[in-house]
Amino acid sequence: RAPQALAAEQERLARQFALAPFDFEHENLFRLHLVVYPGDECQLIFTAHHIIWDETSTLNLIREFATLYGAEC
Repeated sequence: RAPQALAAEQERLARQFALAPFDFEHENLFRLHLVVYPGDECQLIFTAHHIIWDETSTLNLIREFATLYGAEC
């Protein structure tokens, strides 16, 4: 897959998941989608409703991912 096509598909999926409405009665207020592409390319899409997420939550998540990623490399 060409890099531009892959980037376009990643953007399309991220937008699709971000714009999907939440069903308060039947699902969690956050979603995780792991998309695996041919080769070694993966995309983790995290979507959270604004009721449960704020700037501090974002900073904590980034810090945790950086720590985990650093431990694996």
